[in-house]
Amino acid sequence: MAAFSVKSKKSGKMYYLHTKEVELAAGRKQRIYYFAGEASKGSLDTLPAGYEVFENERTGLPMLRKKGGAAKKAAAVKKPAAKKAAAKPAAKKPAAKKPAKR
Repeated sequence: MAAFSVKSKKSGKMYYLHTKEVELAAGRKQRIYYFAGEASKGSLDTLPAGYEVFENERTGLPMLRKKGGAAKKAAAVKKPAAKKAAAKPAAKKPAAKKPAKR
């Protein structure tokens, strides 16, 4: 079986997808995915369902993200907010008087 691999557009190097089960500080276990320069223990043959590969523009390293995650967030930010009723201007407080110098 061949490990899932990606070639970096920036450096031309091959990176292989791996996974590992880690224990977080609170004791909860979580599966992480990472790319390494060599296929070794923990390498995966296929891309996990619901994930896509993208390349970090600055470093050229491949990374995983959930499909549609960034696109959904960008679309949510660009949606115009619903118009709210005009708020009444806040009443001005009188300025505090400075104590007289003696």
